[in-house]
Parts: sequence; structure tokens; C-alpha cells
Amino acid sequence: MKCLKVFDKVICTAEEVIAAIALLAMCFIVFIAVILRSAGVPFSISDELSRYLMIWCIYVGVAVATREKAHVGVDVLVQMLPKGIQKVLNIVVSFITLGVFAWLFYLTGSWVWSSMQGNIQLTPLMKVPFYTVYISLPIGFGLSIVEQIKNMVKDIMGKDEETKEEVAE
Repeated sequence: MKCLKVFDKVICTAEEVIAAIALLAMCFIVFIAVILRSAGVPFSISDELSRYLMIWCIYVGVAVATREKAHVGVDVLVQMLPKGIQKVLNIVVSFITLGVFAWLFYLTGSWVWSSMQGNIQLTPLMKVPFYTVYISLPIGFGLSIVEQIKNMVKDIMGKDEETKEEVAE
């Protein structure tokens, strides 16, 4: 069990670090590009690179948002229901969400796999394979599946709040 918690901590940290590095790098590149453009020096790959970093940030960030239960949701009607029905409804919605993540993982994984076969398309300016950008989608949805399953286990077992052991660590 201790090994599982360590693995979970590593995955959570990796998700946050990858998303943060992508966001910071994107901001830095755009900042430098603006300064260079105002000086009359073109930095042509900045648009392309910042776009691809934003894609990585978004799709890895989906997993972080899933873990934090930070996705947008309308729960006004759910809050008016009795607690028992709320719990059942939340579990049903969790299974639907898990299904959507699994479906998106399958679709995007197939898409990436097909983009890696045959004639590999390169990005216009940087000349890197497009699948290096596309692979962020199945990675993000795969991590989201893991986070959603963890949330579902916590919800089903009634562990919405962190235990005292986790807080102490």
C-alpha cells in the first residue's frame, strides 16, 4: 500500500510539473518573441512552439483537474436532492465520465498510432513529427482515467476528505 501511495505521489507530481513547465515555457517563448519582434528580429518558430506547448499543458492539465475535481459542473439540482441520492448520482456521473475518458483515450490513441504509420507528417517550421504533439492527447486522457478511478474509489468508499495519515505526511 505504501508503494502505491509513493507511485501516486510521483504521478501527481509529474502531471503538475509537466503542465507547469509547458505553461512557463510557452509564456517565456511568447515574451521573448514579442521583444524580438519589437526589435525587428523575427522568431518564426515561436507561434508554432507556443501552440504545441499549450496543447501539452491543456491535456496534461485535464488529469490534474480530474484529480482536483475542478472540471465545470452544474450541481444546483443535485444539491437539492437527499444525500443518499446525491452519492448514487455522483457515482453514476463518475462512471459516465470514466467512459468518456476511456473512449477519448481510445480515439486519440488510434489517431496517434495512425499518424505514426506510413508517411510521417512534419510540423511546418520546426520539422518535428506531428505525433509528438498529438501524443499529449492519449497521455492526458490516460492519466485522467487513472485520476478518475482514484476519485471513484474515494467516493464509493466514502473517503472524500484526506485521512489524518495523508495530512501528517
